[in-house]
Amino acid sequence: MNRILVVDDDADLRENLQEALEVAGFKAKTSSSASEALDAGYIENFDIVLMDLIMPGIKGLDAILEFKKQNPKVKIIVITAFATIDSAIEAIKKGADEFISKPFDVEELLVIIRRVIEEAGFEEHLSNKPDLDNIMGTLSNPLRRKIIKFLGINKKARFSDILKYLDVEDNAKAAFHLKNLKELNIIIQGTDKLYKLTRDGERVLKTLQVSEKLLID
Repeated sequence: MNRILVVDDDADLRENLQEALEVAGFKAKTSSSASEALDAGYIENFDIVLMDLIMPGIKGLDAILEFKKQNPKVKIIVITAFATIDSAIEAIKKGADEFISKPFDVEELLVIIRRVIEEAGFEEHLSNKPDLDNIMGTLSNPLRRKIIKFLGINKKARFSDILKYLDVEDNAKAAFHLKNLKELNIIIQGTDKLYKLTRDGERVLKTLQVSEKLLID
């Protein structure tokens, strides 16, 4: 069960969020200040911290750094009524993983929390693989990203379909990229000769979609 700490000086918000999180299947605790939250972090490792930025005493931005020192794997979701582009950028620089403005819909927050948990699982999965550098190198290549996204949309495809989509005349180049993706277990080719994403490939696709959304936003 994922452990979530809600940090906010608004008692009603803390209570409502704790109830909603527990109903959604999470283990939730609350703190009314950043210093109280940091004390809790020394006692228990939380998977996610929902952090208000403006509170008495230690500010949320400063607490983000301390939480990351306590537990580098903890994910910080900033919740604030004073959202600006500058504050969002500063929070991300400090180590925040997501940013949501008050007032927000609880269902919207739950979607973000589940996405962050999924991304954390993907990161953990990659960190345990000996070919992490190769995987990250794969994602940096535009043709391989296109192949992954194409298979995400079409589910299965022939080599000729992929070649047409990539719009490259060099069959060997396309074959090379497909071979690389197969070696990293991002795609597989079935007995029907059709290519499709593996489970790892589906996770890579979701990571690409999230990163592209952040760039657009």
